[in-house]
Amino acid sequence: MDRKRIFAAFRMAYSSNREFITGISRFIRRNRGWHVTLADNFTDFDVDLLSNVESNYDGIITIRPHSKEAMNAILKAKIPIAMLGTSGSDFKPKRNGIVMVRGNDIAIGQAAAAHIDMLGAFRSYAYVSTIAKTSWSKAREKGFTSRLRERGEVSSLNSPFPEGSPMDIKYLTEKISALPKPAALMAAYDNRAIQVITACRTASIDIPREVSLIGVDNDCFLCDFATPSLTSISTNAAQKGEAAAAELDRMIRGRQRRSKIIIINDTRVVERETTAPVSPSKNLVERALLFIQSNASADIRPRDVVRHLKVSRSLADERFRKMTGRSLGEEITRVRLDAVKKKLIDTDIPIGRITELCGFTAPNYLKRLFRDNFGMSMKQFREARRAEDAHGDGRCQVRGFSARHFP
Repeated sequence: MDRKRIFAAFRMAYSSNREFITGISRFIRRNRGWHVTLADNFTDFDVDLLSNVESNYDGIITIRPHSKEAMNAILKAKIPIAMLGTSGSDFKPKRNGIVMVRGNDIAIGQAAAAHIDMLGAFRSYAYVSTIAKTSWSKAREKGFTSRLRERGEVSSLNSPFPEGSPMDIKYLTEKISALPKPAALMAAYDNRAIQVITACRTASIDIPREVSLIGVDNDCFLCDFATPSLTSISTNAAQKGEAAAAELDRMIRGRQRRSKIIIINDTRVVERETTAPVSPSKNLVERALLFIQSNASADIRPRDVVRHLKVSRSLADERFRKMTGRSLGEEITRVRLDAVKKKLIDTDIPIGRITELCGFTAPNYLKRLFRDNFGMSMKQFREARRAEDAHGDGRCQVRGFSARHFP
């Protein structure tokens, strides 16, 4: 069999490029009609190199170059070329013998949005683009935005700084911090998503409790190594590599000369920790509980909790009662009474002073409330506990404890 000489150029640092090569290898193993020279540094793939490749090889298989000069040289080359790329809207071959195999970037954005949509309602949505604002990134943003349009506006986080630089991380930190929580974000690709995780860590933003995040490419090394591990969209780059190799082989052997674009729609969400289901209702209740625990000793009321949550009073009460069986007011009282019991047991602070320290404004109200719930006065409670501690029992039998109100 006549073995064809193929020049392949890919950016080995990118997982999608390595997957392209995996697909090309499948084709080679099946057909055994190629001898491939692999350039592992795409920056060396310039106009001068292209002129030498044209005279020494039967075909080229490569990713779409970012350089306009290299792109023009490819379009002028006289040997068959297969290009693998995530964008092709401006790809207009000027001659036969060029094929592009790419994914559907709008569909990728829509897949990310559909997955986020299944997690429930969020208070804000955002797309984190590439710095270069590439056409494939714009297409993914378009798909993501169109799918979530009914949910609300999707913010665009377009950093003006080099990706991953200190200023870029600072930009992301400020923008993500300003988003109403919980927020759902899509990053243009996995490397960008890792930078989002770094920004969230810098701002002490919890993923996925406050921010759900999804990337693209399913770079297993990056996704599994990240903390938390990154949910990502697999685009089946290996299938694209195999399809591109098959098309190139047909062109080299004269079976196919027409230039064309092949779009492969094959996306799959690989879920990891950054989109672990945390329902917005649960998130709302947990935020309310944390606020009450942190501020119960102050003179807070349910309206203060609602103001902190930035939702309506009816929604807050409905969600809170459904998940805890208590109203916001009952929870504030429960937390305060727990604090009263702890101070009665652990300290010698006078009862009048405990009233102030635990967020109650009227001593007589607290005395009545304590007796109604525990069947004894605060003084009796303190004495009973100390008497049992003196006997080494370590338990305090409290009459009238209401499991209905204070589980």
